[in-house]
Amino acid sequence: MSAVETMASSTSKPIVLLLCLAKQPYFEEMYAHMLAALHARATLSASKAKQLITAPVSERPDAIYAIDAGVSKAKSNKLLKHLITYCKEGGTVVLGGNFTNHFSLGEEGTKFFAKWGVAWEPGSYHRTTVYLNPNGIQGLDTRGLEPSFSIKALYLANVDPNARVYSPSAQSRMQSHVFAPASVDTAQTPAAFTRLGEGYLGYVGDVNAEDAATKVILRMLHL
Repeated sequence: MSAVETMASSTSKPIVLLLCLAKQPYFEEMYAHMLAALHARATLSASKAKQLITAPVSERPDAIYAIDAGVSKAKSNKLLKHLITYCKEGGTVVLGGNFTNHFSLGEEGTKFFAKWGVAWEPGSYHRTTVYLNPNGIQGLDTRGLEPSFSIKALYLANVDPNARVYSPSAQSRMQSHVFAPASVDTAQTPAAFTRLGEGYLGYVGDVNAEDAATKVILRMLHL
């Protein structure tokens, strides 16, 4: 019996693989509410990542949540290829948690997303108020998500408008104790979700474990 079959036999909950390659010591404390929400809705696995990702489709986890940027590093290139294949063959992969805190910016970050086949680019890093896409997002149940909230995040640029879960408005301003309340790029998004082959790729750039961002992550994981 496979690892996934063993987990599935003990519960009817969806199976979510936590992909953790560069875990930080503060992660469990900082993201305690998010981990509790995941545990309440899914069976979590944090072991044998490659075996689960490359297993037959019927034995794979329902979704994979990459909670750090380890998968974006050169030493993880082989695993990344398996992860992309898993996604394109019908899996769901969400990049979030502590991912953005150690993610390479600029050209390296753009190259990482290009490997997935998306044109996303690392954008600005700031806090502002963002608003839920009123047109909805393909494959994402947005019911129960906050209509708007303030989030400090690494935003993404060059994301198709139909894949921007949240975006700033023309009235949104940078929220900072140091910098002036300047206008922000309304074409950038802190949360993106798009179809990739037969599956889905999600990104949440939240860096402060906001409750509203946790709701987005749960929805992206179909929980």
